[in-house]
Formats: sequence, structure tokens, C-alpha cells
Amino acid sequence: MLAAGVVGWRIAQPSDEHFNAVDTGFLTDMTTHHNGAIELSFAYLGRENNTSVGHFAREIVIGQSQETAIMNQLLLDAGGAAAGDEEVAMEWMGDPVAASRMPGMATEGDFASLRASEGLAADDQFTRLMIRHHAGGIAMAEYAATNGRNDRVRGLA
Repeated sequence: MLAAGVVGWRIAQPSDEHFNAVDTGFLTDMTTHHNGAIELSFAYLGRENNTSVGHFAREIVIGQSQETAIMNQLLLDAGGAAAGDEEVAMEWMGDPVAASRMPGMATEGDFASLRASEGLAADDQFTRLMIRHHAGGIAMAEYAATNGRNDRVRGLA
């Protein structure tokens, strides 16, 4: 059993511990993106009508908080500081935008509308915003999975 454990551990070890600008840019921007999903979830919780949608919101808070911790640890492993919300995003993709304008990010108006809604309207608003939000992260994840250098970052992407 010990030998099997050692072999399994060794196989799971990444082959390249180096990081490039795509890796660190993705980690920083995806942390900001995840924080947006978490904030949307908190804005929605307590307004839900459908328990399944409320469950999804809670899963987003937990799951994306855990992934954010992983991304911050990877940034530390890369020699940088844990990510905070940066003003410019997606520069590592050659398409810089204001962080608040990353694809899928909710606007202040979206948040205000969500916070003003209740019940079924809140379910619909949250679901629509979260689908748009996650669809917006796909291009970043695909780019990092293809152009990143670090195996753990590419795997996360």
C-alpha cells in the first residue's frame, strides 16, 4: 500500500513548476472573476424562491472560495503576492480591459436589480446573471489552458 501511495503521489506531481505571464495573469484575473460570482451569490441569498437555485448559490460561494484559495496559493508559489482586485484585466491575453468589464462581470445596475428582486424574479435574475458570468470566464480558462506553462494552472483552467 505504501508503494502504491508513493507512486500515486509521484504521478500527481506537476512536471513543470515554472510559471509564465499567462499563468499569473489568469490566476489574478480569475480570482477577481470568482469574487464576482461569490458577491452575486451573496446578493441573491435570502431572496430565493427555488431551493435548488439557492443551493447552487451556496455551492458557488463554497466552491469558488476554495478555488480562490488555491489560486492565491499558486500565485504565492509563483513568487508573487496573493491576488487582489486589479484595475486592468486580461492584459495577459493581449486584450486588456478594466477589471469590472471582464466578460460576464455584473454591473452595479445588475446588482441593484438583483438586490431589489424577491422570489421567482430573484431566481430568474440570479440564474441569468450567473450563466452570463460563467460563460464570460470560458475564454480566459481556454486561453490559460492552452498558453499557460504551469501544469497545475493549466489543470485548474
